[in-house]
Amino acid sequence: MGHLHHGALRILRETVTGVPILSTEHDDICRGCILRKYTKATFSRSKNRGEDVLGLIHSYIYGPVSTRAYCGGKYFVTFIDDYSRKTWIYFLKTKDDVFDRFREFKAC
Repeated sequence: MGHLHHGALRILRETVTGVPILSTEHDDICRGCILRKYTKATFSRSKNRGEDVLGLIHSYIYGPVSTRAYCGGKYFVTFIDDYSRKTWIYFLKTKDDVFDRFREFKAC
């Protein structure tokens, strides 16, 4: 949702072949630029907060990553304690390992 400014587009067209002819009028309004500057309202504060350590856990699964971890993992899962903000990270070879890692986390 971004592009070069009008002057740079003109220079690019002069130096690179195959660039389509675009309007370089400064009066043009770019829909992408307007959307990029649009801001959303903030989320309201949650009333559900962890009242003690390990009272509320958030988890997030990420992957696949392009570079495998030393253990061969292509994914990882995080468990975050809402009260203390302590974070645990477990590497996974496949997404199906999440439940096993959760049981490992819960046993600690």
